[in-house]
Amino acid sequence: MARKSRKVTMTVSDQASGAQKVYRTAIYVRLSYEDERKIQQETVENQVAFLKAFVEAESELSLYDKYVDRGETGTSFNRPEFNRMINDMKAGKLDCIVVKDLSRLGRNYLETGDYIEKIFPFFGVRFIAVTDDYDSLTAEPSEDGLIVPLKNLINEAYAKDISKKIRSSIDNMYRDGIMVASSIAYGYLKDPDGDHQIMIDEVAAPIIRRIFDEYIGGKGFCTIARELNAEGISCPGERRFETGHRKKRKYEKSRWQGRTITYILTNPIYTGDLEMGKLKTDLCKGIKAEVQKKEDRVVVKDHHEAIITHETFEKARKIYELKRNQYIEARARSGVKRNNREFLLAGVLFCGDCKRRMTTHRRTYQNKSSVTYRGYYVCTRSTSYGSEDRRKDTIADVLEDTVAVLIRRHIEVFMDVAGRMKAVNKTSEASNRRKEFRKKERTLLKRKERIANVLQGLYSDYADGVFSESEYLEVKKSYIIEVEEIEEALGQLKAEEETWHREYEGDSEMCNTFHKYEGFEKLTKEIVNAFIKRIYYYGVGRMEVEYVFDDGLSTLTAILEGRGA
Repeated sequence: MARKSRKVTMTVSDQASGAQKVYRTAIYVRLSYEDERKIQQETVENQVAFLKAFVEAESELSLYDKYVDRGETGTSFNRPEFNRMINDMKAGKLDCIVVKDLSRLGRNYLETGDYIEKIFPFFGVRFIAVTDDYDSLTAEPSEDGLIVPLKNLINEAYAKDISKKIRSSIDNMYRDGIMVASSIAYGYLKDPDGDHQIMIDEVAAPIIRRIFDEYIGGKGFCTIARELNAEGISCPGERRFETGHRKKRKYEKSRWQGRTITYILTNPIYTGDLEMGKLKTDLCKGIKAEVQKKEDRVVVKDHHEAIITHETFEKARKIYELKRNQYIEARARSGVKRNNREFLLAGVLFCGDCKRRMTTHRRTYQNKSSVTYRGYYVCTRSTSYGSEDRRKDTIADVLEDTVAVLIRRHIEVFMDVAGRMKAVNKTSEASNRRKEFRKKERTLLKRKERIANVLQGLYSDYADGVFSESEYLEVKKSYIIEVEEIEEALGQLKAEEETWHREYEGDSEMCNTFHKYEGFEKLTKEIVNAFIKRIYYYGVGRMEVEYVFDDGLSTLTAILEGRGA
């Protein structure tokens, strides 16, 4: 039985059928540090200029944005700007992506192939690799179907090869005693008369000797740090700023901390020996740094002039290891499990004075009958500063209970405002406005659904030979344009409704969050993140809280007051 035709007669505008498509184009640039060292003329700026010139020369390409990953390996696709570009692509903001060559997109054979052959076509995105003369719009499957994967495979092999060569070159430098370091240890300066050589800093060296002597004499890390701060002695960061090795002004205000003293006491560089290879990088695997075991590091004896003797260093090391082992053994004997309490304010709690995040510290107390776990929030800088600075550490449970009370009060304030706003909104004007939004939305969605059904029928007719290919594509294009217009209208309607909603009921996300956690019994990390932006702790009795919805609640209150409620 012959199938009935569902052919639709309609007129398509000249613009829809004949105008040249303009591609919203992203240019993507990637350059690893190794590439930039290897080819000096190949810089990020040169790549950007080259691609901009290419886009401007093509009439159908219109530059949307540029995405630049500097110092990112091509073997991993977890790159900030690449991810931003992909998100823009998924949001429908891009029609075309342009790179200098295939290796700039990536050096991983499989993943690069997936993007070129599957992901970009799925989102209808054109892909151009300029110097490889590849354009997905004009590519012949029989030709480029083999060439592109082959080039990707070569790029991946190149990445592995260059990674091995760089690793081998660094290892050779280690064995030859050539110092490879991005910064010089406190107590030393770069020797102006010799590459990869260091010399004693006569200003800082006496401080190094003093730290070792005082630690061997019985003082603790934080005690030494507090005394150095009280005397106004420059710490490592501040000294690097003074000598010009650090340019940022933040280093000028650095202070001694207990962990800085620990690092100095455990660094063999002060004996004249150079330890290298503590951190190793595998570029091919996308691993930036891994800490190596001591036996796998390279030690060059008598590499430079010593500040302390080996005997002094060994004394300090033995004291450090003795104290550490005593602590570990005591815990093992007691049989007490590790304190794994969750710190609910970690990440949002800051010291009110230095503005740095407060760290967490766990302690376990055991007596004859019970074991007590306790957590603390600590500003490590305040514990190392001189006596003029207030020490800031607080019991976690106490501070978290206080924050729970504040959040409950915050929710109560919102519920009071929301209740009064609800009474104001019980008017015919508000009700009619809501109905108007719903009616417009239903009309647009019904039209979109009808078009989807028509398109399905069109394809069936085309498959049955009712339509020619050109007729099918022409009619389909007009419907696609109408769907895009409907989507745009729905977006505008949603934005208009959200604006109205904020003016009458407040931000929807804010309202949903307050209602979701109303009457909560126990504070959780989720609740803290939902309501708290930052907490500044100044010591017992004083702290400042920044709430996530401070602005939204203030706006809602102002609207309510403006309506005389």
